[in-house]
Amino acid sequence: MCHRKYLMLRDLMKRRWIPEILHRMDKGYYTYTDILEGIDYLSHTELQRKLKILEEYHCVKKTDSGYILKDLGRELEEVFCYLEKLEDKYLVKDVDIPV
Repeated sequence: MCHRKYLMLRDLMKRRWIPEILHRMDKGYYTYTDILEGIDYLSHTELQRKLKILEEYHCVKKTDSGYILKDLGRELEEVFCYLEKLEDKYLVKDVDIPV
């Protein structure tokens, strides 16, 4: 059971745009338009897909006034911020990372 839960979290963490969406919401932008306008190159279609995934994983909840971060979404955003700090601290800048 524990391994399955880890796979679910890993699936969320590897998806493009998820960190940016959670970060934007953590900064107080909860409406669809506010989230979309704050993330360069994110399309309407992709934002819709990602918000649906985040809802399915219980990271966000849709309300009448927009979206709110649930506990898991807030904690994942903290994880992404921590990973970004590690990258800034330990990884060499301007290095091509294989995709």
